[in-house]
Amino acid sequence: MTNAVFKSTDLGQIQVVKGKNNLIHPSVVFGEPQHREYYKTAMNHFEEWNKFKIIIGNNNVIREFCAIHSGTERDTVIGNDCFIMGMVHIPHDALIEDHVTITNGCNFGGFTILMEHSNIGFGSVTHQYSVVGQYAMIGMLSAVTRQVPPFTLYYNGRLRGLNIVGMKRAGFKDEEMEQLFDYYVELEKGFTPDPPEKFAEIFKKFKEACNSHPRTKVRELAKWDWEKMSRRRLHDAEQGLK
Repeated sequence: MTNAVFKSTDLGQIQVVKGKNNLIHPSVVFGEPQHREYYKTAMNHFEEWNKFKIIIGNNNVIREFCAIHSGTERDTVIGNDCFIMGMVHIPHDALIEDHVTITNGCNFGGFTILMEHSNIGFGSVTHQYSVVGQYAMIGMLSAVTRQVPPFTLYYNGRLRGLNIVGMKRAGFKDEEMEQLFDYYVELEKGFTPDPPEKFAEIFKKFKEACNSHPRTKVRELAKWDWEKMSRRRLHDAEQGLK
C-alpha cells in the first residue's frame, strides 16, 4: 500500500521523506520554521531552517492538526508503526522510535527522544532535551522535566512504579518484571547492579540516547516516589488487570 495523505495536509517547504503504508490525516503540517528565537523571521533564514529533512518510516498513523518541524542540527525522525493522535507537536530535531504512541494534545521541546514502545498520555508536555525510555508510560497532563528510565510509569513529576500494564501487553513475564523491580530498588539504594540480562541491551541504548547530545547528557533521571512504589508490587497491580 502506498501512503494515504489527505488533501488538506501541508507538506511545507522542506523535504519530507515518507516510507510506505502511512496514513496522514487532514490538516497535518510538516516543515514550517522551527520554534526557536533564531528562526522567528523565517524568510531571512530560509537556507538555515530548510537544511534538514523530516523522515517518516512505515505504517504510521498521524491524526488531525499535528505539527511536525524539521531539524536545526539533525533530521527530525519518526520511525515505524507509531500512532500519533490529534493536535500533537513534534519538535525540531526530535527522534520518535518505533511503536510509539502519542495521545491527543501532547507537546514536546526540541531534541526530545521517545524510545521504542513508549506511551505518552493525554495533554502531557516534555522539556527539551528529554529522553523517555523504552516501554515507559507518561501519565496524562504530566510535565516531563527529567529523563524517564525504561519500563517505568511517570506521573506528576515522579516515577510511580513499573509500567506493568504495558509490559504485560508486550508479553513480558511476571518473573521478569520482578527482576526489573528489584534492579531499580538496588539502584535507588546506591548500589550499581548490572541490569537483568534480558534487559541489558535496552538499558545500554537508553544510556546512549541520554548521552547523545551535550545538553541531553546533563539532564538528571526522574526521581522515584517510594511510598507509591511500595504499594505497587506486581501482585497488587495484578488485581487491576482482572
